[in-house]
Amino acid sequence: MYQNYIFDLYGTLVDMWTDEYMPSLWKKMAAFYSLKGASYRPKELKDLYWKMDREERVKLAKRRNVDPSFVEIDLDKIYAELYRLKGVKPSKQLVQDTMVMFRMLSTKRIKLFPGVKELLERLRADGKGVYLLSNAQSSFTRPEMEMLGIYDMFDGIVYSSDVLVMKPNPEFFQILFDRYHLDKSSSVMVGNDARADMMGASNFGIAGMYVRTDNSWRPETLPNGCYEIQ
Repeated sequence: MYQNYIFDLYGTLVDMWTDEYMPSLWKKMAAFYSLKGASYRPKELKDLYWKMDREERVKLAKRRNVDPSFVEIDLDKIYAELYRLKGVKPSKQLVQDTMVMFRMLSTKRIKLFPGVKELLERLRADGKGVYLLSNAQSSFTRPEMEMLGIYDMFDGIVYSSDVLVMKPNPEFFQILFDRYHLDKSSSVMVGNDARADMMGASNFGIAGMYVRTDNSWRPETLPNGCYEIQ
C-alpha cells in the first residue's frame, strides 16, 4: 500500500528496557565522574542531572512556545556541564564516553524483536523506502544500532537530539519529509506508541500502523488514519 515506511526504534524494532533511577547507576556514574576529576556524591549527581534536564526542556519549550513534550534536548551539553561545574574542561571524546557509560549502566535489556532484519530486508528488496524517526540521543543510539546490525538498513535517519524536536511534534515529521523529499500520501508511520507515533502521524497527515509490543501501553482508541497490526 505504501512506498515509504517510517519506523520508530525503541519498543518497535528494538526491545529495550532501561532504568535511569536505580541507585547503583548513580553510584557508578559518580565514581566515573570522580575518576575524571569531577568529584560527585551519587545523590548530588542524580539530583543535579535531572534538574538540568528539566530546566533545559522548559527553557527550550518556552523559546519555541510549545509544550515541553514537543521538544528534545541534546544531552551531550548536560554531561559536559556536569564536568565544568567541578572545574573540568571535558573533551568531546570524554563526553561521548560518559554518555555511553551511562547508557550501558542503565540498560537492562537490548535486542531486536524477532523478524526485524528480515522485515527491513524485504521492504528494501521490494523497492520501498525505509526510514527511521526516533526520539533518541544520537550519541548512543547510533552505536546501539550498529551493534544490533541495523544502522545501514535505512534510507534515512533523523534523531530527535539532532534537531531538538521530538514526536508527536509535527515539526519533527516535517524535517524528515523535507530532508528526504517524501510524499505524505505514500508514507506510513510504524510505531508502538499511540501518542508519540500514532498521534504524531495523524496530526502530520500520514497513515499510521500501531504495533503492540511488550513496551506498549494499549490505547483505548487510535487517531484517525491509524490502525493496529494484529
